[in-house]
This record gives sequence, C-alpha cells and structure tokens, in this order.
Amino acid sequence: MQARGLLIAAPAFILLSGCAPACQTSPLQTIRPGPSYPLTAAIREKARADYLASEQIRAGIVTEGSTQKKMIALSFDDGPHPGRTEPLLRALSHAHVHATFFVIGKMVVRAPYLIQDEIKQGSEVGNHTYNHIHVTSLTDSQIATEIFEDNDVIRRYTGEPAVLFRPPGGRVSWGAYRALRACGMVTTLWTDDPKDYVNPGKPDPAQQKLLLERLMKHLHPGGIILLHDGILDTVAILPEFIRRVRAQGYQIVTVTQLLLAKQRAESHSALLASEQPPREQAMLQRVERSLGSAPAIRVAPIHRRLKLT
Repeated sequence: MQARGLLIAAPAFILLSGCAPACQTSPLQTIRPGPSYPLTAAIREKARADYLASEQIRAGIVTEGSTQKKMIALSFDDGPHPGRTEPLLRALSHAHVHATFFVIGKMVVRAPYLIQDEIKQGSEVGNHTYNHIHVTSLTDSQIATEIFEDNDVIRRYTGEPAVLFRPPGGRVSWGAYRALRACGMVTTLWTDDPKDYVNPGKPDPAQQKLLLERLMKHLHPGGIILLHDGILDTVAILPEFIRRVRAQGYQIVTVTQLLLAKQRAESHSALLASEQPPREQAMLQRVERSLGSAPAIRVAPIHRRLKLT
C-alpha cells in the first residue's frame, strides 16, 4: 500500500533503493515562503474531495479521456505566477470552468496563496516536481524526492497531497514510470499541445490567433489540453476558446473528472460485453476487426506521447 505524501512500502514489482530516506529528508534549497491564507475548512474539504476522487483512477499513465464523450480537460503547467495566475483564474471563474493546475513546488512556496486560490476557484492541483527537472535524468531516489517535496508543499497549503503527476517536458522513461508508480502517482500526459509557451512575454495578437487556430483544429472528445500558467496570450484567447468549444457541445472538466468518466464508460461497456452470449461476443469481435476499429476496452495510446530513453 502506498500514500502520496509518505511512501509506506513499494509495490513488489519495483524496489526503490533509498526511496524512503529520500522522502524524509529535504536536501533542496530553502526558499522563504510567501503569503498564504489560513488553511480553512473550505479549502481542506475541497482538497480532500479532489484527493479522494483522483485516488479512484486505476491507470498508472494516461493521455486522454473517453473518445465517446464530448468532454475535454484544460491543464496548466509551471505555475503559480504572481500577477499572471490571478487573471487566468478570473477568466476561468467568469466562464464557470474548472481546470487542472500542475504546480512546481518552489513556485508554490513563493506564492502559496495562489494554489489556495486555485482550490477555492474549483480547480484541482497536480504535481509537476519541486524543481521542474526532467525525471529521466534522475535516479529513483531523486525522483521520489522531487515528488514528495512538491507534495509536501501542496499538502501544507491545501491539506492534501496530489495524485496526478505531469513530468516536465512530458519526458518519462520506463524506469522513471515504474518509480513514479511506486510513489503512488498517476502520470498524466496530454493529447494536444498548442505551444503557448513560445511567447511568454507581452501579448501578441498574431500569436493569439495562431493559438486559437491550433486549439480548434485539434479539438476532439477526450482531449487533455496542455497549456501553461503565466502566458498572457493564453489568458487572452481563453474566453473565445471556451465559447467555441461549448458551441460545439463540449463539456470542460478537470483531468480527474475526464478520467473517471472514461473509467465509468469502459466499465459499462465491459459489463454489457460480459452479458452477451459467447457467439455474440465472437461476432462483435469479427465486426470490429473487419471495420478496423479498436475494441471497447483498450489501453491508452501511450506510444504517441511517451518519450522512451
């Protein structure tokens, strides 16, 4: 059994040498904490609800939700950023949209009130390491340190650790994945990357037009969209993007909500399949093969996003 804030025991399939000591020490640099709100019951309850929901995700690595439902998730990496996260949260609140923020531990320490604002706004928080380091360059114990240092900061200001983890740059090797799995994390990749990070400075109308075109071009059911906290162009196009998405009948949810909806749909499909006579099952399988379609229950296409080292 494992916990997100404290590694109790690694699963049998992998032993992390030195993992537990690494999780208990803090060799990372000391940063003077910024201002925060009192850890209120409302923040704790929302963070607890998010934690319990994401604990239900059965997959170890994910890239998308159900392609059968017109649902997408917006995710924002690399924050929080004082002065830039606030307008992003206002845009989300005005549109009544909840997103998933993958936060960097050292950034949270500098502005902990912002992660609390994200929770209060209705969004959820994920882990993006403490120092924004590519996990493929780290040992198992170093990966554990980055994960648990970030989760310790998240827990300090929200009351609960994160379950969802996004590797910086999307880089993950099989060895790193096993280490992340042993630490109890759900590695969360994406389906769409409009590259909003290209222009991190002043707003650029040309870049905003390009971003919106890219987002709409790749819009599809089950999509997990990768965006970045602190990008002014992203904040500028967000209201129009949300309007267009909803006009096409899409619902915008958090990553956890998207993945749990997929699990429910797959469980229902599996139940229906189990109730069919063997002859009908065989017939359906032949039809699927002839049409070249994937079976109802399938493994997420991680080969499209995994960068194996």
